[in-house]
Amino acid sequence: MEHRWDPKRLIGSGGMPSSNSTTVTVLAVAVGLHDGLGCSSFATALILAIIVMYDATGVRLQEGRQAEVIAGGLLGMMTSTIIYVISHSGNNA
Repeated sequence: MEHRWDPKRLIGSGGMPSSNSTTVTVLAVAVGLHDGLGCSSFATALILAIIVMYDATGVRLQEGRQAEVIAGGLLGMMTSTIIYVISHSGNNA
């Protein structure tokens, strides 16, 4: 069984981890790291992430798969933080 990168997973539903939760979490964390936590754009991204993850949890709760949403959120936080650190590591010199 081969596992290949499928860009359609970013806009599709379902999966492990939840691609929707990962996407909105990456957005919220990236905006928070770039613009600051007190910025209105971060508040907007955070509210969007909460709504998407709440909805995804409700859908998966009926199927007993809510761990996919949590895994997606964690993956999103890790991904955006790593990208932020890497992209700003050369700015210290």
